[in-house]
Amino acid sequence: MSTTKNSTTVTIFGTEYTLQPGTDPHSPDIKILAKYVDAKMQSVSERINTVSSTKVAVLTALEIAQELFELQRSTKKQSDYANERLAKLIKTIDETI
Repeated sequence: MSTTKNSTTVTIFGTEYTLQPGTDPHSPDIKILAKYVDAKMQSVSERINTVSSTKVAVLTALEIAQELFELQRSTKKQSDYANERLAKLIKTIDETI
């Protein structure tokens, strides 16, 4: 993986990609993301018997999408719980005042 002034070259599943950095300063480093995707693709490739990088990429995308949906669901549950607790606390405070 190399970096030039305005781009970064990463290798994912044996193919090099030259990418422009994102504009969001809070975004994770593209190198970290590329390593993550590469590791996921390597893992998927080891579990299935195919030489098709397209199939590996699609299955990897589905796995990452599943992770995202699970995190979103978990976050929503936590948010809902926190909102319920907050509403109860506000009610308790209002009744006490």
